Amino acid sequence: MHRALRQAEGGDLEEAAHLLEERLRIYGIAVDRLLKLPDGTIEAVEPGFARAFLGAQS
Repeated sequence: MHRALRQAEGGDLEEAAHLLEERLRIYGIAVDRLLKLPDGTIEAVEPGFARAFLGAQS
């Protein structure tokens, strides 16, 4: 998350959003596995959240 915020501060919003979305996707998979669900069952965030979040931070 810190890396994504630093990328956004540096002006590279696209790369920052990609990094954050990937991290959140992995968190969702971790929760799936803890609950013994198929990968991809739980979505940690909605599509476009990372871009909106990072855009609001800058």
